[in-house]
Amino acid sequence: MQLQKIYEEVERNTTPKLSLVIMCYEKIIELLDKAAECMQKKEYDKKSEALSRAIDIITELMGALDFKRGKQIAYGLNSIYLYSLNSIMEADSDNRADLLEHVKKLFGEIKEAWVQISKKGVKSV
Repeated sequence: MQLQKIYEEVERNTTPKLSLVIMCYEKIIELLDKAAECMQKKEYDKKSEALSRAIDIITELMGALDFKRGKQIAYGLNSIYLYSLNSIMEADSDNRADLLEHVKKLFGEIKEAWVQISKKGVKSV
């Protein structure tokens, strides 16, 4: 019975956070799509607004990294986030949708990894 209580506590503490991370990744992907579409339509104000929101979310994700407990994963994600921020800023200044597509693909792959992790956690109950 003690083990079940521990598991339930771990699940309560991690599932909501994991769901939030997945939602953040989905929103970043959505915003990058919107920005690329705005580039094609030459709606530069809307493009910049979408990219600014994506940057804000990535910055928040960076701030949430736990380098003490997460070690290599946290450092790896931090590197990806920094790379993504640089790519987004370059895409914004040069109107390069291809860079946004690359960043979108990165976030899509990482999101899928988190989804798989969340499914494994749910299946092990």
